[in-house]
Amino acid sequence: LEGLVAKRISAERAADFMVSTATSIFLKETDSSKFRGVMLCSSNHIDHVDAALMRRMTFKINMVEPDKETRAKIIANRFPFLKQEEVNQLCSAYNLTGASIENVAEKYILMEKIGKLENRKGIEVLHEICVQEISLKTPSRNPIGFGIKN
Repeated sequence: LEGLVAKRISAERAADFMVSTATSIFLKETDSSKFRGVMLCSSNHIDHVDAALMRRMTFKINMVEPDKETRAKIIANRFPFLKQEEVNQLCSAYNLTGASIENVAEKYILMEKIGKLENRKGIEVLHEICVQEISLKTPSRNPIGFGIKN
């Protein structure tokens, strides 16, 4: 969402002008006097979304990261071969979101399908994949794409 309706800023560069123009057009087209539909949006950076769009949204739901108990349920569901003790290990060691757990599951399944598990125990491989997934969320990692000036 924030890529489509970023906060409008003073246009110092051509890219800034294009973002502000796209935001203005989107807001005009979704004005409540014209728009007769339902719009579902999601964002990981709600603070980058234009305030005018936020005013147009009737319902806003804040999705928080799952707590340890919820993470355990998600992990147990995605990896039914794990013992409860192993599920608890993963939950304690890695503060993963639901999306991160899904990424770990997809990578594990792919490795399994292409024969890359090499007869290793599932929990060992899952620890490695979780470490990789966590490393993608570190602040020291350089972001890809364009930054938004505040």
